[in-house]
Amino acid sequence: MGNDDRTRKNAGNALASLHKGLGVRRADLHTRLGPELRGILRITGTDATGVREQLTRWLEEWLAQLADSDLARIAAVSYNIPPSKGLNGLNYGHRVEALAAEFGRGFSKRSIERRMPEIVQHLQGCLDQQYRSPKAPKEVAMRQHEPLSGDAAAPQPEPERGGVHDALRALHDPRSAVRRVIDCFLADDVHVPCSPAGGLVAIRAAGRSTWVCAFTRAHLLEDYRRASSAPWATGSHRLLGADLVRTATRTSDPMGILLNPRAGEPMALTETVSIPPALTAEIRETLRST
Repeated sequence: MGNDDRTRKNAGNALASLHKGLGVRRADLHTRLGPELRGILRITGTDATGVREQLTRWLEEWLAQLADSDLARIAAVSYNIPPSKGLNGLNYGHRVEALAAEFGRGFSKRSIERRMPEIVQHLQGCLDQQYRSPKAPKEVAMRQHEPLSGDAAAPQPEPERGGVHDALRALHDPRSAVRRVIDCFLADDVHVPCSPAGGLVAIRAAGRSTWVCAFTRAHLLEDYRRASSAPWATGSHRLLGADLVRTATRTSDPMGILLNPRAGEPMALTETVSIPPALTAEIRETLRST
């Protein structure tokens, strides 16, 4: 297989499976797209939010070409493209079930899922066209599935787009900063101390919670080791944040993650974050669906 064929095949496979789990809202979207699909679509950066916005513009443009409004709506919900109030936080199967209820009589989860090959075929055609004749995406407002009143369509609400509006709202929402940090953590490598046997080194905090320390730079791990006189072996693992979450939650008692903890000095809140055990378990469930 030539390089061109391999590139198109890998990009097509990534696009075809993208509706699974949380769709375009998955935390590891940059990794899931793969270098071939990112290259064809000219997607830059690694931040999940930025990658999602770039990918969504392509999907909106391509899905707007569908003549069947039901099929366009199925595609938008399947790939988890906003706006779909009440659906964006659901996994694929639950989104389809909710859409079947929205459509009503004559639709079922199974009948909607059977239309996915049509959608994938259409998107593959658009992807091939982009590969042959590269261009920038257009700004397209996605059509929404709305009931009709008489012969005229009901007024369409303005789509909930990103841009300045969402940026201003996020500026005053402390949760958005936390989500951004977690998205980056899941997609980046971290350094984790390991025992002589190769397992993660866990520490027990106040109460019964167990934590594992992770560091964004190798020298931060060594600084902590020296300052805390921690009885760790000199070894460490370098692994993806998402893989650390999977490892830390394999037991019935999930561990929390301390990212860039500091020892021997006041906690530097601007460079440190803790992910409690309950949150790591929640993230694990999200990763399982991707």
